[in-house]
Amino acid sequence: MLLDLAVAGLGEYPPAETLMAQCREAGATRLLPYALHVLAQAHMYRGRHGQASGIATEGLRLASKSGQFHHASRLKGLLAWLAAVEGEEALARFEGLWSGGPFHGAARLAPDHIEAAVRCGRPDQASRPLALLEAWAGRSGDPLVAAVALRCQALTGRGKQAARCYETAMRLHEGIDQPYEQARTLLAFGEWLRRARRRSAARTG
Repeated sequence: MLLDLAVAGLGEYPPAETLMAQCREAGATRLLPYALHVLAQAHMYRGRHGQASGIATEGLRLASKSGQFHHASRLKGLLAWLAAVEGEEALARFEGLWSGGPFHGAARLAPDHIEAAVRCGRPDQASRPLALLEAWAGRSGDPLVAAVALRCQALTGRGKQAARCYETAMRLHEGIDQPYEQARTLLAFGEWLRRARRRSAARTG
């Protein structure tokens, strides 16, 4: 668990690769899906989506084969995020994960679920994961979770409310060493500003 948290926070994959190699060498097949999930997650946080997808797919196959449904659920969620570039397919995968109600790891996947819903023009489907993320932010007191929650509130908000959320999120990111999430917030804020400028130009034109 500590390694999982460290990788999720920092995107460091050498320790995860070591864990995976040790599991393979020792024949620790029960631990291998976990190790593969950690490694896939590390690659994902570094933007290496191709490697992450291949590793997660192997982990899901092993987890499903050995009846480790807890790990299988988390790996399915990770693969759903990686499919986000496919738009509608990603949203369908996220919604499918919710078919039986809140699932393990739902809060960690909430930002990606929300973004997929917004990009598909279905912000109504972001309400459930957003509520879960907001609750996590309030419960944990973690500034990174708070910044991500604010970004997601901005994605689903409008006008001055969205601007305030983005600005507060950026201030929080300045004190956190997590460049991946900071970059995601910057990108989303930049897109929002461009749309706002176009709307302003259209009104004055």
